Amino acid sequence: MQYQTVLSDVADDAVRAAIGAPLRAYNESQMGGRDYLPLVISVMNEAGEIEGGLWGHTCFGWLYTQLLAAPSEALGQGLGKRLMEEAEAEARARGCIGAWVDTHSFQAPEFYEKLGYQRFAELSDYPPGHSRIFYSKRLDGKAELDAAPRLLQGERLRLRASALSDAETFYPWARDERVMRYMEWPMPQSIAETRAFFRGNAERWREGDCHWMIEDAASGLAYGSLGCRIAGHQADFGYLLAPEAWGRGIATEASALLLEWLRGRPEIERICATTDIDNLSSQRVLERLGLSREGVLRKAKRRPQLGNAARDAAIYGWARE
Repeated sequence: MQYQTVLSDVADDAVRAAIGAPLRAYNESQMGGRDYLPLVISVMNEAGEIEGGLWGHTCFGWLYTQLLAAPSEALGQGLGKRLMEEAEAEARARGCIGAWVDTHSFQAPEFYEKLGYQRFAELSDYPPGHSRIFYSKRLDGKAELDAAPRLLQGERLRLRASALSDAETFYPWARDERVMRYMEWPMPQSIAETRAFFRGNAERWREGDCHWMIEDAASGLAYGSLGCRIAGHQADFGYLLAPEAWGRGIATEASALLLEWLRGRPEIERICATTDIDNLSSQRVLERLGLSREGVLRKAKRRPQLGNAARDAAIYGWARE
């Protein structure tokens, strides 16, 4: 049989049904019949008019929230949280094991993170300059597969998983000789290099190499970044601060948020960090965090901004008793 292709910009329901029929039949042969059921919660005013709500469905044991909107007058009153909690309760009653949702970087993704959703994918530059972010949450009590929480909240600071859009903020720090003096990696030569690093963060996160932005909890102003590598029973971490954030206790406070989470994970039995032998300010930070100086690693690190010679590094650690 001879086939031809026909390109069109018209969304014909009959054409969609014809294209989807064989695919749907195969999928159902592998996964069983679809248990698709809409899940809709309306928000009505006193006149009975709909001004917002939640639109989604349950299928294959998962809740998907497609639309979530609250009236502008209700912002800050917890209505969005209530809608999500009602939807999750109904999904559990239907036997769902999890929930997922997608949003954009300009639509306050932190809202979902505060509800316990974990970021599992990010589509950069959709639309250009922004990202489409995908979140999931287990409803059956099982742990997410992510290595670490995407948001760690403190009173003054918060750690937020970095996104591609953060590259613009990070790049000037990475080009500052004062900031980069003791770093183990060379200065990026272009913003494209920094974007490439941030673009790979989602994949590295799944491998236990996590990267957060350090932000003011109230304003969202970025002060620097913090990274952590989790490998088996141990984790190591490091941070970078903008010069205007120096001398304000931000490095200690931000690192303490991470260490509190790590120490609360029974599978993590050791936490460590290294710093250049001459970097006395970082050594004081590690001591304030309760890490013990374990010794000096001779010729352990090369720091490109200080030349090519291998340099000694002080190592600090904490071990679970």
